[in-house]
Parts: sequence; C-alpha cells; structure tokens
Amino acid sequence: MIETGLFLQTGFFLIVLLAFLFSRSASFFHPLTIYLIFHFLVFVLRPLMVHAFDFNTMWYYIEFKPDDLQFVNTLLVSSVGLLAFAVAVSFAGRAKVEFTVAELPPWTLAEKRSFLVVIALLSPLAVYSAIFAKAGASFSGEGNIQMTLDLTTGISVFTNTTGYIADAHAMMGTLFILLIWRFNFRLWAYAPFIAFLGYRAFLGWGRWAIIMSIFTLLLVYLYRHSHRWLKIRYLAIILPVFILFHSLGMNRDLVRDYVEDKGVAVADVPQYKSKESFLDQLDNPDFANFEFLAFIVSVVPEKSQTYTYFTQYLQLFTEPIPRIIWPEKPIGTPIKLINLNDFGNFFFMTTSLVGDGWMSWGWLGVVLTLAAVGFVLGRLHRWYWRNQSNPKIVMGYFVFLPLSIYWFRDGGISIAKISLWTILPIVLWSFFSRLIGDLQEKRRSLKRTGAVEPRRYFDGRGGGR
Repeated sequence: MIETGLFLQTGFFLIVLLAFLFSRSASFFHPLTIYLIFHFLVFVLRPLMVHAFDFNTMWYYIEFKPDDLQFVNTLLVSSVGLLAFAVAVSFAGRAKVEFTVAELPPWTLAEKRSFLVVIALLSPLAVYSAIFAKAGASFSGEGNIQMTLDLTTGISVFTNTTGYIADAHAMMGTLFILLIWRFNFRLWAYAPFIAFLGYRAFLGWGRWAIIMSIFTLLLVYLYRHSHRWLKIRYLAIILPVFILFHSLGMNRDLVRDYVEDKGVAVADVPQYKSKESFLDQLDNPDFANFEFLAFIVSVVPEKSQTYTYFTQYLQLFTEPIPRIIWPEKPIGTPIKLINLNDFGNFFFMTTSLVGDGWMSWGWLGVVLTLAAVGFVLGRLHRWYWRNQSNPKIVMGYFVFLPLSIYWFRDGGISIAKISLWTILPIVLWSFFSRLIGDLQEKRRSLKRTGAVEPRRYFDGRGGGR
C-alpha cells in the first residue's frame, strides 16, 4: 500500500510540476516554484527516504509511528494541499514573464537620499541587537537573552527582553543587499553582507537567515541579468551554503567553537557520535515535516475531538505586545483548543502550512488555508511583474518571497513575526522616498510659480552669479 501511495504521490507532483513549467508564468520568481521545492523535499523525497531507509528518529522522538493507512493518508493530505495552493497561486498570480527594465530599475535621487535616512535610523538598533544577541539565548538565567520553556506548549519565551530587540539584527541582511544594489555591485559593497553571513553562522541558531539572505541576493542577480531560472554556475554558491546549513544543524556552535579555538568538529558532538554516514545524519528534524504531519493527521480530530477552527490566528492580536509589558500574556494562541503535546512529544516541531490547515478544519481547512496563502502570494507575484520600474516593490518582493518557506514550514502566524524586521527597511525606504520626493516636487512647483527664489551662488567678490 505504501509503495503505491508513494508512486502516486510522486506522479501527481510531476504532473503539477510539468503543468507549471509549460505555463507562461513559470520562473524562479514564482511562489509556486518555492512551494514545489518545499513540497518535493518534505512530502515527496522525505517519505520515500523514510520508507526506503527506515528513518525512525522522528518517530521515536514524537512517540508515534503511523500504520500503512495513516502513512498513505498523510501523503494524500499533502497532495490536496499542493493542489489547492497550485490552483490558487496560478489563478491569482498569472502574469507573463517579461523583463521590461534593463538590468535593475535605477534609483531616483529621492530613493538614494531616503536610503541614507533609513541607514541612519536603523543601523544603531541593528548593531545594538547584534551585540546584545552575540552570546545567544540562555535557559539558565545567564547572559543578555534569557528565555524559559513552557512545558505545556513547548514554546520558548523571553523573560528579560523582547523579540523586538533580540531579533532586530535580522534587518541587516536586507540593508546590506540594498547597499550592494545601491553601489552597483562593486566588490567592496559585498563586505558588510559577507560579515553578516559570518555573524549568523557564528550565532549558530540563525542558520535560516543565511539561506533567506542568499536566496534574496540570487533573485536580485537573476533579475539583473534577465534570467528566468537559476544557472548551473549558481551551484558554486548553493552547495557550500547547504553544507554549512547541514553542519550547523549537527552542531549549532560549530563556527563559534572554531572562532574561539575550541576546534570541536561535528563528529565530536555526543548526540551524533553514533551516526555512521551522511544518510544516517539526514534522519533529523530539518526536513521532517512529513513525520510531523502524519502525527497531526492521526491526532486531529480522532484523539483531540475537535479542530482549532482557525483560532490560532488570534495570536496576531496578542503577539505584538511585549511580554515585559504584559507578563500574563498568553503563551501562543490566546484560545487553545488543541495541544499536540497532550498526545505525544511535539516540542520544538513545526506543523507546516498543511498541518496547520488540517488542525484548523480537516480537509476543508487544508483547502482553505493553502488556497488563501496561494492567492495572497499570487497577487504579490502579479503586482511585482507589473511594477518592475519601482525598486522598492522589486526589492520588497525579493525579500518576502524567500520568507514564504518559513510560512510553508511553520504555518500559523510565524510569517508575521519573521518578516517584521526583514521587511521594515523596505517599508521605511518607501515611506521616506515618497516624503522626500513630494518635498522635491513641491519645491520645483514653487520655483516654477516664482514663489521661491532660485539659489544664488556667490563668486567671493560680494556678487552672486
């Protein structure tokens, strides 16, 4: 039964993939491209490996292993999610891929000046946050960032600071990519961006920020050269990044230990000493959303006796309030209808967007959730292609599109929290560009009407010229 399910799962994925590739909207800039990559890794390739190589680490961790019917049912749920997303994003995001702007849209004088304003406003906070977070988060009551783990929900919360301060350095990725663009990709302009990547690798727990930042830079490069798809030469960047991502997954302090001359290798980490091969090391949580989804589908609603009915999104109204201001703020969603930890060990795991939809309302929840997200991302895709002459829209889309991977992996409101600091520089850049542009236009208008005298330049002899 499982072999048949895996065959049909793979076949359906290939049908959707081919249908997309033959559409006029297909490109690396399309949200469906990102979702297809995500779906292939966690809902096509992962279950194949789980079945073929008997991956059991996650089953032991969650304290659950599906029977054949549950395994196949999980594949079906993920495929329904793919279909709902593909239909919605294709309908909402239909746009002909046509590069109407040579290289990248040039910046106006107002945009150049507003970028300086944004740098001046955000840099102090970003630098302070980077220094503040350098030691990492501590659950022992030590260091700048102190956290505690809620043993009921498995959610970690700050106890002596807020996420606004701890995560503000995430905006550096966006600012430094803008800096590269602003100075026309000169070699020296890459130095701050490379330093940022090194800092995130040093932190260890910031490895996804490395992926997202490089992803954004790749989109900028593709658009600059009017390339619809990635070229083979980009593997020179992608492969080392994947190796770094995997190594940090094995040991989050890998780079920190080498910087501090501790010389600890991945193989020296106790929990990975028994791993004999690279294949064994892949049996980890990084791409295990299939296992997580199988657990969710088995629990909801048979054991939970209810759905969440989308109440988890009420957290959008409580999450923005810092806990240091509201100590009694609910941990997670203010209305908890389902706690997955009541039925197994789901600590530190992610539901995925499909699992979030299933928890919300079963089959209908999956369709509604994936279709809604597909529609939103599709509209953004269409908006981007119709506004290629606007650097702010182009950069905003390039920053947000990679973040959709978080949305697909985590579900819930995670995208709102993650995108706050990465999108903020673009929002402020747009605001000040319009403000400065309006002031410039107002001055030009006053000059034309004679309400303002032209500037006079003095020749040093008491007379103007």
